[in-house]
Amino acid sequence: MTDKTHYRKAFNSPYLSSADIVEPTNLTIHHVLLEPDKTKKTKDHFNTVYFTQPEIRAGEKLKPMILNATNSRMVKDLSGTPFIDDWQDLEICVYVDPNVKMMGETVEGLRICQPIVKKELTPDNVTQWGNAIAAYGVMATWMRLKSVSLCLLSMNRRSLKSPDKLMHLDIDQNTDEWALARSGKVTGSAIAKVMANYGKAFGEPAKKLAVDIAIEQMTGKPIGSSYSNEHMERGHEEEPIARMAYEDHYFCTVENGGFFDNGDTGCSPDGIVSDGLVEIKSAIPSIHYQRIKRDSFDPAYKWQLLFNLRECGKEWIDFVSYCSTFTPEKKLFIHRVYAGEHIQAFEQIEERLSEFMGMVTLIKGDIAE
Repeated sequence: MTDKTHYRKAFNSPYLSSADIVEPTNLTIHHVLLEPDKTKKTKDHFNTVYFTQPEIRAGEKLKPMILNATNSRMVKDLSGTPFIDDWQDLEICVYVDPNVKMMGETVEGLRICQPIVKKELTPDNVTQWGNAIAAYGVMATWMRLKSVSLCLLSMNRRSLKSPDKLMHLDIDQNTDEWALARSGKVTGSAIAKVMANYGKAFGEPAKKLAVDIAIEQMTGKPIGSSYSNEHMERGHEEEPIARMAYEDHYFCTVENGGFFDNGDTGCSPDGIVSDGLVEIKSAIPSIHYQRIKRDSFDPAYKWQLLFNLRECGKEWIDFVSYCSTFTPEKKLFIHRVYAGEHIQAFEQIEERLSEFMGMVTLIKGDIAE
């Protein structure tokens, strides 16, 4: 837990905020009231949570928390009732989501999920011990058990440069810095357009992408897109919960994926774990069920997963599907893809990218004339 002071502490809000939560924190709801805005800045009434714990940390009073629509729905699901009068004596976890959308901007916000149950990692706990070995390997698991830092087994997140052009930027996704870093590059979210019709002429989606990349390279500015839908919003809300479920499953720590810059290409994996990557996809029940039955990732994500492996030079990537409304024991589905099994696909990506970047060069020449 950090001892640093968040800048928002100076504003002295009567409500719990992201400035107060420095790590996911289990709290117990004592009761919830529909109350007027305590700041008196609006005439609105809010669902307001009062907690059983008197302090958030030693010497610091625990404030009540406003439940917005998203968090109200989560408490409804956790409690099993839509009536706030019955939201009592309920244990929850409060954490900070850095990607909350508000008034067209991305801000920090509080989110609620199921309480975190911390488990001890020992060889006697057969399931978790096996999961940890699968994620880290035998030696690294023993080192983790002995609280030895895994930093020597992981990447230096701010300065990694391998191969020659590759640089890892420890930045948050969906920020201005992130948008600028990926500007003018083929990224994981767009590689499917490039790989479509492999062996044939590029389709219209790839041609439009080539124009955008050419413009971005010439202007040095990203061509932004504010498009969003309910599935994307749900993904932003549930990704931190899925990440915590994955960490608990493998008894590991998922590091920030940031952005891997490889010259004309780059990618933003959702997380880094030792020699592997994590790609998290939130899903509605029907899609999540299909993934479990298929025991694999969606075919639509094939090129993104393999491209991310190629860009980052990792040994494997875990496709993680998470559905908050699925049965408790099946909310999390993980399928691991190994780089060593897809050498031919990497060669196809390399070949197709060479052709695509040639098209980008021609477009830049046309524009410059």
